[in-house]
Amino acid sequence: MGTDINLCVEIKERNSEDWRPILVPNPLYDKADPESNPYSPSRTYNGRNRDLFAILAGMGNQVVGPGGNRYDKFTIISRPRGLPPDVSQEVRRAYEILQAGYDGCDDDCFYASWLTIREILEFDWDQVTKEKEMYHITEYEYGDLLRGEPRRLNRNIDASKIRDIPRSEMDQILSGELPREDGAVYFTQIELNRTYRECISPFLEFCDYLDFQFSQGS
Repeated sequence: MGTDINLCVEIKERNSEDWRPILVPNPLYDKADPESNPYSPSRTYNGRNRDLFAILAGMGNQVVGPGGNRYDKFTIISRPRGLPPDVSQEVRRAYEILQAGYDGCDDDCFYASWLTIREILEFDWDQVTKEKEMYHITEYEYGDLLRGEPRRLNRNIDASKIRDIPRSEMDQILSGELPREDGAVYFTQIELNRTYRECISPFLEFCDYLDFQFSQGS
């Protein structure tokens, strides 16, 4: 089952106490429906990154380890806070429409929360995930990794030629300690730690843009 995020952006003008939503074209706009609006606040960011949901509000953050133990993959920014009390009417209405679409679902299927742009940008995005990512890579990619070079991605390989071997055996083949099978392409599994930034980088670029466009350094 997938997870969706509907992100609204509000700004507060200088010398104003009211929040104003950033509106974008509404792809669901229906000219024949008098209640339908051509612009909506809820389509500002369209992404479906599970890691992002986990970091922002803890959604889907708990994972099961190899031994069956449960742990949190990320340190999160905040648990869901609900809607802010001074939210704009446009965002509140968008929320109510979305909430109606989840009518009949369990309470844990739909959450609301809010964060300031400053909370997001000042979060430590360079910390490393608590879960190691497992990758199957070819001997060529593995060699590039050992040399600290960019990985060459070449997966147009005859499946009958693939040999999946332990990492220790891959080391021996690359060093010449073990003979190669003629025509075989070797794969091995490695563990790589990733930073939070690597997990969700397009979203951070979006936030940097918002900060530049609307915060003006404040």
